[in-house]
Amino acid sequence: MARYYANRPQRLEYRKRRYGIMSLRIRQLLYNAKLRAATLGVPFSISMEDLGDISQCAATGLPFDISLGIHEGNMFGPSIDRIVPSVGYVPGNVRVVIHAYNTAKGAGTDEGVLRMAKALLARHAP
Repeated sequence: MARYYANRPQRLEYRKRRYGIMSLRIRQLLYNAKLRAATLGVPFSISMEDLGDISQCAATGLPFDISLGIHEGNMFGPSIDRIVPSVGYVPGNVRVVIHAYNTAKGAGTDEGVLRMAKALLARHAP
């Protein structure tokens, strides 16, 4: 993908402009979450205000990278996490996290992700 953009700098600038505005990115996430909620049959009643502080990941504290989308391999882009998946997209049950964290958590819990992270650190520590 990097080679593609190296030959097309104007395309990279367009993508940065398109995806580089956090409020637009969050609005798209909300739209996608609404579609997922309908597909999954879970409630959806959240708005931008219900997401709280969207300047950094609510679980890790890492800053979001909104220069590219998740389909370009950007695992630090924002993603809406349902804290308890069965409850749905309702106020108090959602937060904005990095995509990698949301993928790792899946239908699990924060404790499960923490257990995995500790195991990774233990295995790869010098």
